Amino acid sequence: MSKLPDPVPATSALAPFSQPAFRILWGVSLSATLCTWMNDVAAGWLMTGMTSSPLMVALVQSASTLPTLVLALPLGAVADMMDRRRYILLTQLWLALVGLVSFAVVWAGVMNPYLLLALTLASGIGFAMRNPGIAGTLPETVPRVQLPQALALSSVALNVSRVIGPALAGAVIASSGAQTVYALNAVIALAGCIGIVRWKRVAPAPPAKSTGLMVAIVEGVRHAAHSPALRAVMLRTAVFYLHATIVMALLPLLARRLDPHSPTAYALMFGALGVGAVFVCLVILPRLRTAMSPEKRLLIGSILIATTMIVIALSPWIWLSTLAMFFAGMAWTGAGNTMTTQAQLSLSNALRARGMSIYLGAMMGASAVGASLWGGLAGVIGISGALGVAATTTLLSAWYLFRHHTMPGESL
Repeated sequence: MSKLPDPVPATSALAPFSQPAFRILWGVSLSATLCTWMNDVAAGWLMTGMTSSPLMVALVQSASTLPTLVLALPLGAVADMMDRRRYILLTQLWLALVGLVSFAVVWAGVMNPYLLLALTLASGIGFAMRNPGIAGTLPETVPRVQLPQALALSSVALNVSRVIGPALAGAVIASSGAQTVYALNAVIALAGCIGIVRWKRVAPAPPAKSTGLMVAIVEGVRHAAHSPALRAVMLRTAVFYLHATIVMALLPLLARRLDPHSPTAYALMFGALGVGAVFVCLVILPRLRTAMSPEKRLLIGSILIATTMIVIALSPWIWLSTLAMFFAGMAWTGAGNTMTTQAQLSLSNALRARGMSIYLGAMMGASAVGASLWGGLAGVIGISGALGVAATTTLLSAWYLFRHHTMPGESL
């Protein structure tokens, strides 16, 4: 096992960048998530141009997240069994392939709503592949005392790409069409492969090649079933993302309502979500982590996301909707970082990829179900009505969980 430098006090949000392995993994994660957000913007914009059905538009979000629910555990077992460096490299190559195929389909002029959903599903498979490898490897790149900061910086990578990706995708769509976004995705995914090839990883333990896939899956399920800490986090995660996903699922339609002829509003609102997420990771979370329990942080995040649902449901102005999305990004990532940290701290290294796959399956499964649910409801009672219902149930469920379900505290 490679020896990490002596742990330093967890006083700086940027402390994990002192570890070379973390810097490489962070850069790879940034490039992969950049591709994901650009793909989501292009797919959402293309879908709203082909249909006005809220359900079909929301299904783009479902197609993007459903693979994590279905494939998370077997992919987590594979990530635990093989060299994670090679595993992450394969995910980058898959994302590049999907980008090239999507480019060819749009360029040829044969894209339709169902083919778009299929290609979005393929991109979602790449996202599902990437998560176990990154999540399972990240804790070995930093001392344990720096793990919360490392997870926060991972959220920064996710949300820096959420800022850059939509803005870049919006500009590219406006200038040269969605097909160029997909081509650029392929180039970025291939560029991420360079960092992986340069990464000289020394595994903490040999890959479990002697363990069969089904045995590894059963071990992961057994661990999750007998871990009260992981079960508690998964419950809170599923409830939060079941509701919060309405913001992402209906965002293309909200943006079209404000600016029907240009992707500018869509890119601005999507980007503001990322700016809020980066802000909360670098400025707010380091202070709240020691001053407030995980339950209180999640309650505040739920109240904030519910408030933004009401604002974007009623707002007739791009500037107000964009400001609301900034606060939505703060709530989304603040709550997500809290839950991810709790999940990571409950897992051993040998089962980390499988445990995080189960956790991520709960997150993405709830997002996929929620997107379909809220999209269908919006088709019946309207977009604003669906957002109002989601805001109400968000507040009620968050208060119930705060009063009746306690998560274990962070221990480092």
